[in-house]
Amino acid sequence: MSTCILVVGCYRCGTSAVAGMLHHLGVFMGYKFDQPNANNPRGYWEDVQFKDLHKAFLEGEDHEERYNRYIQDRKSTQDIWGMKDPRLCMMLPIVTERLDKAEVNHKVIECVRSPWEIAQSLTKSVGNKVNWLPYVRQHVDQKVENLVRYKGQKLALTFDEIFKPDALDRIASFANKEVTTDAREWIDQ
Repeated sequence: MSTCILVVGCYRCGTSAVAGMLHHLGVFMGYKFDQPNANNPRGYWEDVQFKDLHKAFLEGEDHEERYNRYIQDRKSTQDIWGMKDPRLCMMLPIVTERLDKAEVNHKVIECVRSPWEIAQSLTKSVGNKVNWLPYVRQHVDQKVENLVRYKGQKLALTFDEIFKPDALDRIASFANKEVTTDAREWIDQ
């Protein structure tokens, strides 16, 4: 049976680093990703197909049929695959319900960082024209509420833990993957 690892965390929490580790461990993270940029020079590792559908959903459009096709595609071609998008903080119950209906196992890696640190990082990377703290608190509160109700396997990593030497080993163990030379080299860059 296919398994999807959901990387759940607000912006600037280390979700991209975790998704990059999963990718380099051999977990299929998607067909097309946004290009790295100054805010995230090592890449975001968000599958553009799912990211665009999550954005549309939160704007009031639900493309359920296309979403289900994407799930079926991954289910039929990948034993283990992942999904990373900060919008999963708000959409986790909807996504897991669709995975359940498609008979796809799922588990969550939660990336944890204080709302204050997230807001500071957003201000530094995007600009201070917005008070990011209320927005961040909404995301974090929704994530916490959704994860309390989530009954699957979870691995929680704080921002600091994500960047410690044993993080790759912990993530590999959770994903039932062997640590590869490629993954170690990517971490050491």
